[in-house]
Amino acid sequence: MNPMRRSFLRLLGAVGAVTAAPGLALADRIRVLPDRGAPVDPGTSGVTSPELGHALGSLTPGAVLAQGALSVIWLHRAAKGGATRRCSICCRSAS
Repeated sequence: MNPMRRSFLRLLGAVGAVTAAPGLALADRIRVLPDRGAPVDPGTSGVTSPELGHALGSLTPGAVLAQGALSVIWLHRAAKGGATRRCSICCRSAS
């Protein structure tokens, strides 16, 4: 191997080592929650969803069971043909 080729390969190795080294992260820092004391965005107040109103209008609350901090509310929905279907919502109180 001649000296010119050897120096060229050393140069390529040095450039490769520099480019392979970890650099600065280019990530944007975002906040999901507002800062403490900042006004809270109320969202879109006054906008109603017809689909949600239809779904909630067909539900009737049933039995409520509680054990410790966990509460379960049984919801009944009238299915086609007059039968009722049952689903549950689990709630955990913040204590």
